[in-house]
Amino acid sequence: MTSLDNSMLKSLMHSVKTAISERDLIRAFLEGMCEIMGSTASAVWFNDGEDQAFFFNDGVVKSLRDFGSDEAHRLWLYLKSIESPSDAPAVRDGSNPLCFPGWSCLDRGALAPFRGRDLSGWLGVFGRDDNYTSSDLMAMWLLGDVFSLSMEVLKGRSRLGEIEQWGHYLRTPLWTMSLALEDLKESYSPQSASLAFGAARVLASQIDTFLCEIELESQRFGSMIPLSEALESLGSLGQGWNRMEGREFELEVQGDDPGRYLIKYGALQALMGALNMYYVDRMARKVSVGLAIEEGSAMVMVEAWSLSQGATDSLRRVVEYLAERYLEGVKFFSSVGAEGVEMSIKVQPVRSPGISTLDRPPKVLVVDDSLVSRKSLSMMLEKMGVQVFSAADGLEALEVAMREDPDLVFMDLLMPRMGGVEAASKLREMGFGKPILALTAGGESDLVGALEAGMDETLFKPISANLLMDVISQWTGWNPEGRGDDQITARAREDFLEEVDQLASLLVGAIDRGDLEEAAKLAHRIKGDSALGGFMELSQMMGQLEGDIRTGADLSRHRDYLASDLRSRLMTR
Repeated sequence: MTSLDNSMLKSLMHSVKTAISERDLIRAFLEGMCEIMGSTASAVWFNDGEDQAFFFNDGVVKSLRDFGSDEAHRLWLYLKSIESPSDAPAVRDGSNPLCFPGWSCLDRGALAPFRGRDLSGWLGVFGRDDNYTSSDLMAMWLLGDVFSLSMEVLKGRSRLGEIEQWGHYLRTPLWTMSLALEDLKESYSPQSASLAFGAARVLASQIDTFLCEIELESQRFGSMIPLSEALESLGSLGQGWNRMEGREFELEVQGDDPGRYLIKYGALQALMGALNMYYVDRMARKVSVGLAIEEGSAMVMVEAWSLSQGATDSLRRVVEYLAERYLEGVKFFSSVGAEGVEMSIKVQPVRSPGISTLDRPPKVLVVDDSLVSRKSLSMMLEKMGVQVFSAADGLEALEVAMREDPDLVFMDLLMPRMGGVEAASKLREMGFGKPILALTAGGESDLVGALEAGMDETLFKPISANLLMDVISQWTGWNPEGRGDDQITARAREDFLEEVDQLASLLVGAIDRGDLEEAAKLAHRIKGDSALGGFMELSQMMGQLEGDIRTGADLSRHRDYLASDLRSRLMTR
């Protein structure tokens, strides 16, 4: 049974954070994974090509490219053959060992999927004396998310600052506990013992929260997917077991049309885990899935007629873990000749976009904390004959939207007091059914969250007049008039030049005091506003600054440039 030991986890995180290349990171991760899982070998393979696989054994890392073509192909086919038919962790016994050409053959293994924004695949550990357990599967699943997140950090596409912040959270209880333990070495005292135990409890809680944050960072388990798509996945998995194993599978759906509803991706994984639990662990000769859909919920029963009831239960804890987070309830049961699980899943109706056909100029709400962006977009809309309202943040947007009932909302994502995602979610909760379009200068990691909150489309700044006309026509059915691009760009240029030195000064101050969150917000705002004013070189530089903030790179070159007389330099161009 694996325990995610704090020192091992810290060592692993340190190794992957200091890696300077993809291969360095993969080596550090595979070596650390072997230590954590008590295994002699490990592997990672990606879903984007037959040459994307790496192996660690006897202190050596090799990729498929390091083998001959025949050996590489044979290894790749083996890796694909041991994957679980669904995206769920799996245990493999010694009946089909992993043989490294020129190395040894290893039996027993545990593997888990990982999925990031731009990569997905599987992690595996092999060659342990004792059997892998359900705790090992959970540890592997969490390590998979850590791996995908680490790969994205290396490429500059992940929230490194958030992980570093968790490092600060862990440092305090670690330091407190080390001081208390030093005191206990010298002489026992109730105060030192209490301090040590208290710090240990805090540390354990922080690590548990840290791991949960890593799991949820990718947002995939909390994202919504069509219920009909989930049922197709279940059916495909069942039919796959039927073809491979000759065991029966049936799926019956009653009640409302599944096409009308969404469920969380994590709920689908719980259902997949239940099917795997009975097909893999219990060798069921037949599994049936019954689904009854009513307004707001779906009741699911997975029932298995098993040849070996009470067999290994390695996936049950996985199902319970997912059920706790993504289901309304779960209950396991046994009956004469059968075993099963009942699940209650919350379903969400598919919301039809509020597209209308207006015979009057539409009312449009523009929400953006940047005065330059807000005025520029408002001017473009007004020149097209649109009635425009504006708000500087999400809280103000709620008031204006409820008072004016606009036909369309343009909503910036990053704003003070209340951001666009939270504002959109609250508007939907309040019954606002008109289209909400997300505005972004690029670089946000919460675009998935924007869609989940009820936004209908994402638009990237700066928005051209032609695109804006198409958007207005598409979402309101009203055909706008005129453009006036040149005049609007000139006005945006003037407005930006008036405030650029103040924004640059604020950004320099944030960099100097190490407030990277505030620095990222200001860089993002300058990036969008400078693009609206036609200063594309500055906009690109601010995009680079955002990336350097995320990866922890040196910011001195950006700081020196911003500290100069930026307005004068821009006016000469």
